[in-house]
Amino acid sequence: MTTAVDRPNRAKLQQGIDIYRDHVREFIIRELRRVKGTNVKQLILDAAARNPDIYARRMADFEAGKDPKTVIDVSDFPHIVGHHWREVFRNDTASRAAMRNRMYLIAEARNQVAHPDDRDITTGYVSGRLDDIARVLGDINAPAAAKQVEEITDELYPIPIAPEPSAQPKVGDQEPETKATPRSNGLKPWREVISPHPDVISGE
Repeated sequence: MTTAVDRPNRAKLQQGIDIYRDHVREFIIRELRRVKGTNVKQLILDAAARNPDIYARRMADFEAGKDPKTVIDVSDFPHIVGHHWREVFRNDTASRAAMRNRMYLIAEARNQVAHPDDRDITTGYVSGRLDDIARVLGDINAPAAAKQVEEITDELYPIPIAPEPSAQPKVGDQEPETKATPRSNGLKPWREVISPHPDVISGE
């Protein structure tokens, strides 16, 4: 049985996707419900119309009496946001093209997590998708969730531990050994120290 220890990068990406799914799902349903004279279920079906597989699944879900909030998933998000951009999301989010592109990339990443091969996902790819997730969460005004995802990204790139300051040795005394201190010593996250390479952001 494969565990998070076997594929640590996959586990971190799954953490980020779970945070993304929960917050974006809530955001989408809230915004759809603000549109007067509309039915949320129908708005979701309208957005899925161009994808027969998703449309059939959502229709079956609604016929079974399921709540829209529990039905839509990561694969639905780019279709819903793109289809209803003008009347629903335009005033609340960033550029349509940028947001949709990120949402499609995140949906593809979710598929990789759900159907893994024998190897772990590369650190560069995971870092790129977590960056996409954090940016979308920022766009929908979920800064605390975005911060959570950034902290997961930080765990991909451990920072060398600095030595703990020590008193100057007295003459004739042996110089004391320095001890490693945890990251709480005030070191900044890696992204605040150096700019990530373009390959990291793109996931290549």
